[in-house]
Amino acid sequence: MASQCTFYCEGESNLVFREYIVKYEGQQSWTTTQYIENFEYEPGYEYRLDVSQSKDGTFAVKRVLSKEKKESENMGTYRKYDFSWPKLLDCNTLYDKWYKK
Repeated sequence: MASQCTFYCEGESNLVFREYIVKYEGQQSWTTTQYIENFEYEPGYEYRLDVSQSKDGTFAVKRVLSKEKKESENMGTYRKYDFSWPKLLDCNTLYDKWYKK
């Protein structure tokens, strides 16, 4: 799991949702997932996790294999989620406050 999270704007609710940036074992590129059970994420650390996947596609952490303070590399163009943002943030406010110039 990468040292930072990304986000997306959900169209129907117009709310900002955080996503974890992850790389599955044996893969070269990063991808995203929204929810991981039994896990407390701390920004700025890259994790290696032992996870199980349920039939509905959700993940649960069985154990943390490693936690290293570092900036993850080769993550592409993911937009960085800012943990100082309010928990309930709508996409229009996000754009107006943080991206409009």
